[in-house]
Amino acid sequence: MTWLKGIAIAALVAFLGYSLDHHGYARAESEYQLKIANNELKAEKALGIARSEEADRRSAQQRTILNLTEQLIAANQTIDDQTAQLKSRAKNVSTVYRPAPAADLAPVPGWIVTNGWVCDYNRAAGYAAGDGVQQAGATVEGDVDPACEADPFAPSGVTATQILEHHEEFSAYTRKLEQLQHRWVDYSDELQGDDK
Repeated sequence: MTWLKGIAIAALVAFLGYSLDHHGYARAESEYQLKIANNELKAEKALGIARSEEADRRSAQQRTILNLTEQLIAANQTIDDQTAQLKSRAKNVSTVYRPAPAADLAPVPGWIVTNGWVCDYNRAAGYAAGDGVQQAGATVEGDVDPACEADPFAPSGVTATQILEHHEEFSAYTRKLEQLQHRWVDYSDELQGDDK
């Protein structure tokens, strides 16, 4: 019977060993699956946070663009209003003057703008091509500039009012470009701030 006890003990030890080993394997498998699930949950949470941050960043950029666009529209409207006000005065301030304090207004004495002056004015503004003081055949974007074709010392027919109005329009245009440039710089600064 001793040998029967020995077999029973060996069988019991084998059974307990198998049970413990099987239980340990099952527990390890459960822990492994739990770890995988936790890692997937962390990855999903990190992805969700990243998507949320990206959406917030894009929303902030859109608000910045909208704000800068509204500022640009308001600045352009102010420039348009100022230009209209100046244009309404252009004829008065370029055709009459006060020759002495408290004197009545008088017509501006003849002011002659020569073809050469208009040609040079156009060149300085980038409207006429060519080098030198006078060059026949200078063009305005492919069209011949009549002021550069004619006698440079002959009257051009351009009036002081026309010159002032052109200056007002050109100044408004450049001021609008400057406002646009400021908005682009502000937007660029905003984008660079996001990258910091």
